[in-house]
Amino acid sequence: MNKEKSFNLVRTILNSLIFHSQSLEQRVDTLNQILATGEVTREELSHLINESIQAKTRGIKTPPLNDFRFIEKLDYNGFLNFVTRGEIKGKDLINLCNTSRKLNEYCNKALVLPNGQILNQYLFRLLLDKMKVTVFPGQNPREIYKQRSVGGRVYSFGNNDHGELGLGGKESKIEESNSDEDSENSDEESDSEESDYKSIPTPISDLNNIVAISAGKEYSLILDSQGRVWGFGNNLHGGLGLGDQNTRLIPTLIPNLENIIAISAGTAHSLVLDNRGRVWSFGFNGNGQLGLGDDGRRLIPTLIPNLAPIAAISARGSHSLILDNQRKVWSFGYGGWGDLGLGDQNTRLIPTLIPNLENIIAISAGRRHSLVLDNHGRVWSFGNNENGQLGLGDTRIRLMPTLIPNLENIVAIATGNNYSLALNNRGRVLGFGCNEFGALGLGIIQEVTTPRLLGNIIDIVAISCGTYHSLVLDNKGRVWSSGNNLYGQLGLGNGEYKRTPTLIPNLENVIAISAGESHSLVLK
Repeated sequence: MNKEKSFNLVRTILNSLIFHSQSLEQRVDTLNQILATGEVTREELSHLINESIQAKTRGIKTPPLNDFRFIEKLDYNGFLNFVTRGEIKGKDLINLCNTSRKLNEYCNKALVLPNGQILNQYLFRLLLDKMKVTVFPGQNPREIYKQRSVGGRVYSFGNNDHGELGLGGKESKIEESNSDEDSENSDEESDSEESDYKSIPTPISDLNNIVAISAGKEYSLILDSQGRVWGFGNNLHGGLGLGDQNTRLIPTLIPNLENIIAISAGTAHSLVLDNRGRVWSFGFNGNGQLGLGDDGRRLIPTLIPNLAPIAAISARGSHSLILDNQRKVWSFGYGGWGDLGLGDQNTRLIPTLIPNLENIIAISAGRRHSLVLDNHGRVWSFGNNENGQLGLGDTRIRLMPTLIPNLENIVAIATGNNYSLALNNRGRVLGFGCNEFGALGLGIIQEVTTPRLLGNIIDIVAISCGTYHSLVLDNKGRVWSSGNNLYGQLGLGNGEYKRTPTLIPNLENVIAISAGESHSLVLK
């Protein structure tokens, strides 16, 4: 058979209804069978596939961005070509994926290679490849794309005693403390009448093209589109990485940090991840939570040695979690509550592998407990459980990761002071643990020891836990808040706490949220 006849036969197969009715795995099998005949090479087949896709989408014009019906009529390959041609990109693409369930599935669809390798979120891998951005195994291509292409402005609200809102204002007196785990995790609130707080979202001036935000105990970290990190707020323990212990009231660039792709502000220590999979730590280290082999604080970012490429980081309380590119979890820091998941209550000064945890895709370090999420949508919890924050139906401590029963199809997790939130694939939020101020958003203030569904919010795409307050983001870019509002950290303009999620008015087009101890950040 000559080449042209071979090509025409392959074109017929690629354009057939039978081929397009197959699952992704079945299509890959069909393509492998075509290659096995030897009539076409892999390069020729790739050319014919692209030709078929272009034929399907030729002449398509970008519809109004608020009308997704036209784009939803495309099949997966048509949508893939439509996006990779640049017809829609950046925040418009992210909003499109968040708004349409069908297109969200397209955005998350994986490609299975002939050797069995799975390329998760293939669309975003293609887009990042065009941007010359490397995706390490275990990393989330969709999140990396969002960080690289969806810059915005930061709005802050809540307590500003230490400049954690980045708006300038009153500078607090800094007092040195000799205590460690208990002092840095103290939940005592200062007198609200003396607080320089903002009770409604307020833009931080001269801070543009921001792609990620992280609110810690009394300070904040910000990541811009150039991979640079900015810090502001309390710097007593060096959590800002600026080489000193002076409070910053406005965003200040951390020197010598480049190509950063993720940030995590904890209680008094910080972690940042660069695009080579390396982790840098700085701040308080009294329990080894910096992973550097000792307990001495660091005032500047310091590379954690001897790590495999890392895909995700999480800092909180006096411990840290990191996720490597083989989907395994490592922990370090204070272990007295079992929150390291290592089967004992010993402190670890260097990252230590948590045994029997595999295929993990997300991690979250709470004040004294931890959650991890696997690729089957299941959640494992360990650590302190005095308020039921492990979701296991009791209040017993767990020293090893324990599967939370009846919690399925989870896509995101978040940990607060003594409570937890989980987001399922239907856009619904479940909460469990301490509920003293209504942070779980369940309409009550009693603690809950098993996951309970929040009743009045749907289509949620992101969740964040503070100390006693929570933020959730819906697919329309709106933010809902619940819990303690002593300093206006709910963004609702008053001091009343809310037992159920309440819509923050006059706040739209938000793409990221972060709840700190008693302040909040949103990116829009």
